Amino acid sequence: MLRHTMRSLAAAALIVGAPAMAAERETVAPLQAVMQDVGGARVMAFYTSDAGRCATTVMPDEEPGPRLRVALAPMATATVEGPDGASLALTCGEAAASLTVEHRSPGAKLAAR
Repeated sequence: MLRHTMRSLAAAALIVGAPAMAAERETVAPLQAVMQDVGGARVMAFYTSDAGRCATTVMPDEEPGPRLRVALAPMATATVEGPDGASLALTCGEAAASLTVEHRSPGAKLAAR
């Protein structure tokens, strides 16, 4: 059931709009997918608003693969790191109205918020 739900959410994210290629920092709306290279692998991230939190999913660009799901409180950040030191910081916006995705090169620091 969970696997089917995840695939449905991924499909819905792709139907809503083609995944955006994340710039250094990009803000997206619910179900707007972002594609990014992290540590030599392509990942897709998207979220839905759920009870005032960002229900965030991060997964490999290609099936099959693991998925990370995390519910972020407004203004909370989760970081996905690659083996080369590159990372993505995913920050839930106020009232879960947006998600900011920030790519960080190896050795770089996150931009001030």
